[in-house]
Amino acid sequence: MLNQQYLDYSSAIAEQLNEKGFVLLTDFLTEEVSYETQEHLFRADKHSYTQAQTPNEVEEAIKKFAEKIGIEVSKTYSRVFSTGDFTLQDTEEPYTGFEFVYMQAPEWNEAFRGEITYTPVDSQPIIVPITHKGLAIIKREEEMRSFVKKITHYAENNEMTITFAQSR
Repeated sequence: MLNQQYLDYSSAIAEQLNEKGFVLLTDFLTEEVSYETQEHLFRADKHSYTQAQTPNEVEEAIKKFAEKIGIEVSKTYSRVFSTGDFTLQDTEEPYTGFEFVYMQAPEWNEAFRGEITYTPVDSQPIIVPITHKGLAIIKREEEMRSFVKKITHYAENNEMTITFAQSR
């Protein structure tokens, strides 16, 4: 299920991550997986999304790859976003470490928006485009915040599911 080429080139990927602070791997998983949704959470001043149970195969693939590049994952959670959903600046305590962001969005289109933005204190924002079966790895700085841009009405019935995995 985990794309073998990323395991084969893990040292080059780790080097690029350390140099640039951001890597986007397309087709990280070779198959789509099913997510079991839970409750929808809404606070107009903070967020709107549906919580989801992270499938074992996604969590295991992320942890296996993270271990291969010398990073230990300590926390994993998933969210489903559709029309009107968003997050504002994250409410979690800022931390230094790495964030792995696995995206599953088979019919996604740039007009839907929803990209994930990371805002470092002293440099340009890192904008992660929604990439079906893609894994973004972001090197987080102490005061870096993130948010998911509001999904537009163009998304109609399309959803994107994002699994976040963190190392601290």
